[in-house]
Amino acid sequence: MAEKSTSNARTWGAADEELAAYPTVYAEGLMNGQVVVISGGGSGIGRAAAFLFARLGAEVVICGRTEDKLQRVCDAIERLLDKKISYRSLSTRNPEMVDQFISDVWNENGKIDCLVNSAGGAFCSACSRLFSERLEHRGRYESERHLAYDAKHGPALA
Repeated sequence: MAEKSTSNARTWGAADEELAAYPTVYAEGLMNGQVVVISGGGSGIGRAAAFLFARLGAEVVICGRTEDKLQRVCDAIERLLDKKISYRSLSTRNPEMVDQFISDVWNENGKIDCLVNSAGGAFCSACSRLFSERLEHRGRYESERHLAYDAKHGPALA
């Protein structure tokens, strides 16, 4: 692996520069116009997903508990990909915070097309259900079904 970015104190995983340039099978612009929400976006799988979706053209919104990690991911994506993404510091275990977050993302972007749940410290399937229930409760589906991605358990039809 390449030398780690000095902007991150991690000693594991891919460096920001690697995530920004790692080969992908997906077509450039594949996610243009799509709004992607990623829980746990400050590290691990969520961080890697944020880089990939940003590279594919999506409007990316990450959330997690640690604001400085989220800010570092946003800064790295802007620096390396020339793409702005946004974030919100919150606990996915708090239904009111999740509800407000979904409302805010929806109001700012007009929709949510994709959800990637990779928040640690929470049961992913419960997190997926919580996000899905909040979306359904607000009547914000553009179709009858949506595909949620649970980082530990894979795709799940919500």
